[in-house]
Amino acid sequence: MTHHFRLYVAGDSSRSRQAIANLNMLCRRALPDDHEIDVIDVIERPDLAGEASVLATPLVIRVDPPPVRRAVGDFADLDRLAVAMDLRAPTGWTFVDTSYDPSLEEEIRLVSRMFDSDEPLS
Repeated sequence: MTHHFRLYVAGDSSRSRQAIANLNMLCRRALPDDHEIDVIDVIERPDLAGEASVLATPLVIRVDPPPVRRAVGDFADLDRLAVAMDLRAPTGWTFVDTSYDPSLEEEIRLVSRMFDSDEPLS
């Protein structure tokens, strides 16, 4: 099953380039030969940004397979991006060497709920 991502960026900034590079790196590692990435510049295509309700960039949306998943940022932490996109690293290793910070778990859960649900956050 091919994973399809749409990456919304604002121009050719260093943050945009970093987000593109990091998403490409994650996909090559987690989904070799099984992914598509559409890069959409919201400055050139504001109509597409409006259709996708883009409020901040860089924004990646996993379109397929369902459910749709969203993440905002430069994606420097590939492990967090993998979790946000519901991709799993092979057992015994991570995408990058990062330290797990349990204090961020509640924040990650709330952000995930915000993007994965139409219910108001309590």
